[in-house]
Amino acid sequence: NNWSASTNNNGGTPGNRNSIDGANPDVTGPSLIRASVIAADTVELFFDEPLDPNSTLINTNFSISNSVGNPVQVNWGNTTHDAVILILGAALQNNLVYMATVSGISDCIGNLISNNTCLFAIPQPVAKGDVLINEILFNPYSGGYDFVELYNNSNKILDLRDLRIASVDNVDSVISINTITQESFLFFPGDYVALTENAADILSRYYTPIPSHVFEIGNLPSFNDDQGIVVLLLNDGTRADELHYNANWHFPLLDDVNGISLERIHFNQATQDSLNWHSAAASVGYATPAYKNSQASDSANIENEITLDPEVFSPNNDGYHDVLNIYYQFDVPGYEANVQIYDAEGRLIRNLVKNELLGDAGVFVWDGINDNQEKARIGIYIIYVQLFKLDGTVKVLKRTCAIGGIKN
Repeated sequence: NNWSASTNNNGGTPGNRNSIDGANPDVTGPSLIRASVIAADTVELFFDEPLDPNSTLINTNFSISNSVGNPVQVNWGNTTHDAVILILGAALQNNLVYMATVSGISDCIGNLISNNTCLFAIPQPVAKGDVLINEILFNPYSGGYDFVELYNNSNKILDLRDLRIASVDNVDSVISINTITQESFLFFPGDYVALTENAADILSRYYTPIPSHVFEIGNLPSFNDDQGIVVLLLNDGTRADELHYNANWHFPLLDDVNGISLERIHFNQATQDSLNWHSAAASVGYATPAYKNSQASDSANIENEITLDPEVFSPNNDGYHDVLNIYYQFDVPGYEANVQIYDAEGRLIRNLVKNELLGDAGVFVWDGINDNQEKARIGIYIIYVQLFKLDGTVKVLKRTCAIGGIKN
């Protein structure tokens, strides 16, 4: 991710610092977590622990790129002394990314700052489709907490303050609307953020390379263990994205799905497509809050109308080639498709897609499970695609793939 808004991998949890006594000395300097734009000439910087008052409020210890330079004034941003407000001598410009650099400051013990740079910009308005629901944990371990992960699918720097998380009732009216944050929190292109009511719980159970992007909010809509709805709203009430999840979307061979998240596979496929979701892999601890999904697939190089990737896959939920992606690309949209899967003996084992209207490009996903909810055997399979158009055009396309693994 070339747009990382923070260089800190230690999280934003000041309470998790070492003590100052000899048994457990604090030898780690403070880290600059993130920046936010308060006004065109005002920026707030956030750190992961309280700072030394004697070394902090010095304007030459701070610098902003793109010829902005040192601020004319530095003030505390809060009473806990882990945030500062910079008053700049020049106004920030729209559509320009800035870097804040901090030097010469320390924590209260005297450890000099370590991670000392971060990027920021004036955020742009959020539009529908800019942010996607990318992962959800709705059936946590006993005593655990749910989370919903968001992904910035745009090329814009956004502000989480412009989004709400909600659910709907049985007549599709939005309920349980919750603010994600009252403070500005910049959300960069390609970034992930996980929303939960208890960040410490999620961080104790799952790994993430950027703990500060596991974002604790006051209230998260209640999610049932069998099925439910999560809605992402813009400030004006527009539904930016929406997911009607179902526990049946989990990998059928899992004995217990408690503590296992559902992950989105493709960003460019519909959120509500059940084939676009898969259980998080065992290799990552069954969830990936605030970073790339274990089951995410990058688009393949489509060379003809139907392309399979990978041609050999192993549906064992280990995070490596767990699913088969069936990419399609046509000169014009408007085809209706049936996709069936046959084994090497010509027996139909899975009706994957029935009478689905296609665009000019997209992807179907097969998880290696047959219509009896059993894992297909190791061997060769035929992907049989029937295409129809209203003008009477009919096409039949066949491709072969293989399920690999270790035979019992």
